[in-house]
Amino acid sequence: MGVTPRVGTTRNPKRLSVQRLSRRPHTVPSGKHMTCLQGRRIAGRNGAMLLVLLLTVVLAGVLVIVMQGKQLHAGENDGTRGAKASKQKRLDLPLALRNITREGCCGGLSAMKGLCFTDPEACNSTIYPFRSKEEGDKFAPWEPTKGQQYAHQKRCERANFHLRPPTRWCSSNAASTGSTGSNSSSENEPAPLHPFGCSRYSMTGGSGPYDRAVIFPEGKLIFCGIPKVSTSEWFKFLRFTAGATDYLSMAHYKPDFNRLRLDGMRPETQKELWDSRTWTRAVFIRDPAQRLLSAYLDKIAGGGNNVSFAEFVDVIANPEITGHSSGMKTGPIQTGLSWFTDPHWRPQAWSCNMSEDLPHIDYVGTLDRSAFHTKNLLERVGLWDSYGKHYRVYNGSHSSTNPHGIHPPALHESRIGFMQDGSTGKSGHHRNAQQKIDRYYSPELMEKVRQLYWMDFELWDAVQQSDGAVRGVDIAEKLKKECDAREIAKETEVI
Repeated sequence: MGVTPRVGTTRNPKRLSVQRLSRRPHTVPSGKHMTCLQGRRIAGRNGAMLLVLLLTVVLAGVLVIVMQGKQLHAGENDGTRGAKASKQKRLDLPLALRNITREGCCGGLSAMKGLCFTDPEACNSTIYPFRSKEEGDKFAPWEPTKGQQYAHQKRCERANFHLRPPTRWCSSNAASTGSTGSNSSSENEPAPLHPFGCSRYSMTGGSGPYDRAVIFPEGKLIFCGIPKVSTSEWFKFLRFTAGATDYLSMAHYKPDFNRLRLDGMRPETQKELWDSRTWTRAVFIRDPAQRLLSAYLDKIAGGGNNVSFAEFVDVIANPEITGHSSGMKTGPIQTGLSWFTDPHWRPQAWSCNMSEDLPHIDYVGTLDRSAFHTKNLLERVGLWDSYGKHYRVYNGSHSSTNPHGIHPPALHESRIGFMQDGSTGKSGHHRNAQQKIDRYYSPELMEKVRQLYWMDFELWDAVQQSDGAVRGVDIAEKLKKECDAREIAKETEVI
């Protein structure tokens, strides 16, 4: 009879031992087995840690490469944006402040002979200093025939030999707002009005009232300069607006300046511009006593003439008017005040036709308030934001020894703003003016000058009584009232 096995038993002793071992959870393995298990576990942990560390290094490397790429890309973008911003900034500045890429001046037979620091192709430009060919054609210089020039020159001579222009501030047309033009005349006028263009034959005595008139085409401005009233600075600013990089150089001999002179244009163009209601005619005046003294110190004493200021006044006060020489050791310096007088001490009222047609002047500024009046005028004609506020002159002396080729100053060595806070480069221009007056003028000499330049003092006093910008028509109205009051006073004395 067979034996029946007990439940839980097995015929496989190896399997039985495993089952029995598995049923002993609290059984501690032997030391040999423990060491083996711990080694395996430590190796597993170290391997995992090494793997994590390796992955971390790899990821960090990838991250660094990505970040460097982003920074490089960002740097390129910043550089591009910076270059674009710098380029845009340069584009926002007037052309006269662009970087100089060429030294030297145009020479030889080039149309722009004497223009410095410009591209070679610009030396033969047929457009510059105008913005287009059409504008250049409109303001082209007058090229008269021999017959036309002879007739025009004779007309200038006839006007000069009338010696002095009429002063019509007391007449009925003095305050007229409807000017008929500066070259009209009537039989009742004591002398014919001066024609345009007489400075073609002389820039000194006999040059006429428009010898320093220039045009700013972009602002439709005619600036009628008067010698010894910062006219040279205005000429530099004129070339600045035209884009001349050498704008701080002497303007009088530059070809672009000559193309912008009103007196050099065709007579019909001159009259059209002067009479146009869309163009602004502006003039700046100066204290007559200061201006006369400045002319003496610059042109007489500064020219090596051994003549005192009082003697100089005696010469120009001489009623024996001559258009030639005087008693000066070197000259010629004309005696008397007439159209033959040098324009540096010719009466300001004779300039720009003010003595004959003062209401035709739209803006009268003064040198003692040049900062305010200059900015105000340029804002009116739209030239301040585009040019006036960017204008630069050297903060001190410059290194150039060539007055015809002066570089524009860098930002850190310049004053900015045309005629603002000494921006003419002559910060001492008005300094010690009263001290000079006290030094050179005695009370008797001042009275003599006031009588000699009575028209200038009347004009100056009338403008000084205004707080803001002055129109010629307003000054003329004021002067006419003063004339009428004097006439009434004289009639009352007779009665």
